[in-house]
Amino acid sequence: MNVKPALLILFLIFVSCTKDYTLDKESLKLVPYKGNETLVFRSSTNQLDSLLLKGTDRYSKSDNNFRLFPADTYETYVLKCTAYDAFDKVRRGDQVMIELVQTSENTNITFTIPMKGVSCFGYYSKTSLERIENTRLKIGNTFYSDVKIIENTGTYQEEGYFAKRFYWSNTEGFLGFDDKEEQWRLVKKIGTIQKL
Repeated sequence: MNVKPALLILFLIFVSCTKDYTLDKESLKLVPYKGNETLVFRSSTNQLDSLLLKGTDRYSKSDNNFRLFPADTYETYVLKCTAYDAFDKVRRGDQVMIELVQTSENTNITFTIPMKGVSCFGYYSKTSLERIENTRLKIGNTFYSDVKIIENTGTYQEEGYFAKRFYWSNTEGFLGFDDKEEQWRLVKKIGTIQKL
């Protein structure tokens, strides 16, 4: 018996068992930005801070890079930003602000939004994020009716680095956060919102 054809058939069986999980259009709507906007925030003590959105990236990653045979791949979409402290004129560096990952079960979203002295952090499946009840939020003269209040679970709050809660609009994105001593709200958005 010739071993080569049998090995080739065995290899093709292993390769065909892999699956590529891709993000659908509805999942991409969780991030309502093009990636070129500037978001300006004002605190309850009248300080300013801003986020400069620095583009998006879309790629696939494997669940295990050390496997002998190909593994399943999961599409990932990230929104990058640079945090800029307008008061101190300090740029705090580039980072991933939001990451969407399509898994075999769900779409997962991770928020890591850098603001003055704190980070707004949250990790949710699309399903659990959708379960958070929408509420209304008024900023200045503008009402937002599709706002999710993302509460800190308490794990990091004691360290003082993570915000107490932040506000996410399904259509407008990041609206602000509450820290221990002050509240920050979006006062201006320069750029356009993505329409899918």
